[in-house]
Amino acid sequence: MKDISSTAPSVPATAFHRQLARAKQHQLSAEPGFNYLPGILSLVTAPIDLIYQGRALKAAVSIGDLEARKETILRIQQDLIGFTGALSTTCVYLKNLEWLPPWLEIAPVYCSASGLGLLLCALETMREICHLKRQVSFSQRKDLELMEHLRKVGDHLPDQLEKLKEFIVKNRGFFDEKLGEGRVNDLLSLYQDLETTQYKTLQSVYGTRVQWQTMQLALDTLHKDYLGEAKTDCSKRMQLERRIMPWCSDMVEKEVRVARKSFEQGTDQERLEAVKKGYELIQCIQIQSRKKMIMHLVSFLAIALTVACIATSLAGFPYVPLVLFGLGLGVGCLRYLLVHGWLNANGWSSFDTSNCIPEWVKKLSHKIHDIGAALATAITPSFSNRKVAHLA
Repeated sequence: MKDISSTAPSVPATAFHRQLARAKQHQLSAEPGFNYLPGILSLVTAPIDLIYQGRALKAAVSIGDLEARKETILRIQQDLIGFTGALSTTCVYLKNLEWLPPWLEIAPVYCSASGLGLLLCALETMREICHLKRQVSFSQRKDLELMEHLRKVGDHLPDQLEKLKEFIVKNRGFFDEKLGEGRVNDLLSLYQDLETTQYKTLQSVYGTRVQWQTMQLALDTLHKDYLGEAKTDCSKRMQLERRIMPWCSDMVEKEVRVARKSFEQGTDQERLEAVKKGYELIQCIQIQSRKKMIMHLVSFLAIALTVACIATSLAGFPYVPLVLFGLGLGVGCLRYLLVHGWLNANGWSSFDTSNCIPEWVKKLSHKIHDIGAALATAITPSFSNRKVAHLA
C-alpha cells in the first residue's frame, strides 16, 4: 500500500507536522511482525531493539504520546527479560556440552530459562489483551456506529428515520460532549421537520439535509478526537494509526478533510458525494479494525503454543515440544504475513506481497544490484578493448 504521507513536503511547516514526522520516523504506531517470544535469537535482536526502543521512548515523551510511552516501556522490559533468558538458555546448553567456563557456572546457569520464557509469554499476553480491548473499544465508537447506521439506511431514509433518530437521542451525551448541545439539537430539529412534512418535494430536500448533516456530525466527532492539527494532536493521530494502520489513517485524514470542506462550502450534489465517500470510509475503517482483531487472536494462538512447548519440555515429553515449536513458528510466520501483507492492503481479499519483504532486505538487494551493474559496466569496455586488440 502506497504511503500517502510520502508526498508531503520534506520540511513540515507547523509544530504538528514536525512532531508527526518525528513520530513516523521512530515508528511509534508500527505493529511488530512477530510476537516477542523466548528464543536464543534474542541475544542478537534484544540489544539492537533496546537502542530503537530507547529512541522511540524519547520521541513518545516529547510529543506526549502516553500509549506509545507505555508500550515502549513494556517492550524494553521484554528486551531485558528476553536477553537474560536467551543468555541463560545458552549457558545451560554450554554447560551440558561441558564448554561453559567454571566462573560462569554461578551466574545465569541457575536462573530458570523456562521461567523467564513463561514470564515473557505472560508479558506478551498482557500486551495483546490490552491491544484487543483497545481495538474492540474503537470499533464501538458512537460516531463510527452512526456512520454505519447511516450507510445501512442509505436511500431508505424516510422508512428508517425513526431508528436513526433513536440512535442519536440514545447516544446524544457522547456527541454533546464532543461538539456541544447545539449541533445535536439542530440535527434533531431537522429530523422533526422531515417527520412532520407531507410534501414529497420537502421530504426530498429535508432527507438530503438529514443525510449530509448526520454524516457531518459523525465526521466532525472523528476529526475532533483523532485528526486535529494542533500541536497537542500528534499523539491522537498516532492512536488512530495504531487502530487502523498508518496508510489507512492517512487516507481517512485526507477524505475527512475533503468531506468536511464539501459539507461547509459545497453544493448539495457535492455534499451527497461526500456522504457516499463517508460510506466507503466507514467500511474501510471497520474492515481494518476487524482485521486487527483477527491478528490479535492469531497472536494468542502463537503464545499458547509457545507456553505449551515450554510446559511439555519441562514435563519431559519426547518429541512433543519439537512439534509444538514447529506449529508455533508456523503461526508466528502467519502473523507476520497478516501484519505486513494483509493489514497493509485495503479490503478483506487484498494482500500486499511487496510489503512482506523486510526493508533491510530490499536495501541490500538494491545495493547488490547496483554493485553488479557497476562491475558489468567496468568489465564490458575492458573486454571490448581486448577483443579489438586481438583482432588487430
